Amino acid sequence: MNVALVEPNIGYSPLLNLGLAYIISSVERKHSVRLIDLTFQRKNYIHYFKNSLLKEKPDVLGFSITNFSLCTAIKLAQLAKEIYPDMHVIFGGPHTAIAPEEVIQEAAVDSVCLGEGESSFLEFLEALEHDRGPNMNGIWFKDREGQIVRNPPRPFETDLESIPLVNWDYFDVKRYLASNFVYTGPGGLTHFSSRGCFYNCNFCSVHVIKKALPGKYYRVRKPEKLIEEIQLNVKKYWGIGFRSVSFHDALFGAQWEQFEKFCDLYIKAGLHKLLPWSCATRAEFVTEGWARLAAQAGCVKVNIGVETANEQLRRRIYNKPLTNRQIEGAVSNLEKNDIFYVFFFMMGFPEETRETVQENFNFIRRHHPIEVRMPFCQPLPKTDYTSMIGRPLDDSGKELAIFKGHDLCRAESKYLSKKELKKLMLQHRFWWISKWLIGDLFRFGPRFIIDILKYICNIKGTRPLPLLHPYTYKLIKARTHLKYNIEIWKKRHGFKSLERS
Repeated sequence: MNVALVEPNIGYSPLLNLGLAYIISSVERKHSVRLIDLTFQRKNYIHYFKNSLLKEKPDVLGFSITNFSLCTAIKLAQLAKEIYPDMHVIFGGPHTAIAPEEVIQEAAVDSVCLGEGESSFLEFLEALEHDRGPNMNGIWFKDREGQIVRNPPRPFETDLESIPLVNWDYFDVKRYLASNFVYTGPGGLTHFSSRGCFYNCNFCSVHVIKKALPGKYYRVRKPEKLIEEIQLNVKKYWGIGFRSVSFHDALFGAQWEQFEKFCDLYIKAGLHKLLPWSCATRAEFVTEGWARLAAQAGCVKVNIGVETANEQLRRRIYNKPLTNRQIEGAVSNLEKNDIFYVFFFMMGFPEETRETVQENFNFIRRHHPIEVRMPFCQPLPKTDYTSMIGRPLDDSGKELAIFKGHDLCRAESKYLSKKELKKLMLQHRFWWISKWLIGDLFRFGPRFIIDILKYICNIKGTRPLPLLHPYTYKLIKARTHLKYNIEIWKKRHGFKSLERS
């Protein structure tokens, strides 16, 4: 069958969609597949989508959706049905697992795939190809009379080694490598060593997905397979800028045996002096031994979710029983081993006050994170956090969320209006941006100014995104502050030259 898959990310971070890439890698074995990636088509995405659709003429059109891209996907699905009324439209991705009823009720949607789709989607395509109803676990569909058939959910895949190695060839990898500095570091390519999470933070969709789908949610890959995948990507993408590995696990290194073996194999393969890597994990896993081993294996940066500096509220509001002592212990272990760290906070939870916001600022000032992320807390569908708010959400800006993502303030706290929350956010960002500009100006001098001007003026095509893109500040900072510090770090640790023979 002729299959077209759509990445409807038109305004948020230009981050490679790992889940969609694995679906493509599974489908391409038996079907003709094309990717319609709207990530870099923000201004003309409808025109680009329409032209791509007319060119490909797919039998099946699939959308990978999140809460933020849902509106865009529905709009495009409606357009697709106007052009090709008989084309089958299927939605998948995290949002369909959380809110399948909402999605399947849309007139332009024929089917939804709940949960991991590597097996479900292949079986679904086979059924369509042989003119059978897709009666398999993990698929909901509308029959010929328009009635919704709700098949049972499919358990999480237990054998991650059965999934084909990821193939990024369908994406504009070169452009992504130049654009996704913020989360991956310079030349970062996304990988995963595990799927799922065994915690239940109530602001996260994890606990909703765990309730919706059966089976063990947290699973790990064999380190040998992971190393094989990284080495394959070095061969394929080094020439266009692949320079670092970014693990997008929710809990990297949570299983010690797997983590220890991965680090050992990464070192034996010589990757520890070629490709620095970054990850996200919980602070309690970052022991002195964990940090030491990670450093030996080439870890350059670790993302840590703090959420709020008030640990009582962290436990009670966010259901995250993590103490400040644990976070500060992790920070100390990372600093001792020369690993950068990023703090992730959220602003605007139901009991947010000026005092709790100030606690966050004070916590940040006491430490030396290479970056801080502090978006507004987003009430995601069906989460315990959303139920806790108990007040109507501002959905007038639901379309705006497409472009602003986590920067959209959708709910006030008991003590602060949305206007006050936005003002406090601006104060934090003004301080953080000023600290960056003044610090890097004194530290790096003319190079810093020249690199910013090069980006603004797009000299030699250095700007991969439009200047007014909401991601611009983050990308400029990543291309200066983060890049400079990682270059210095590489020299300290004896990394090979950027140009590899």
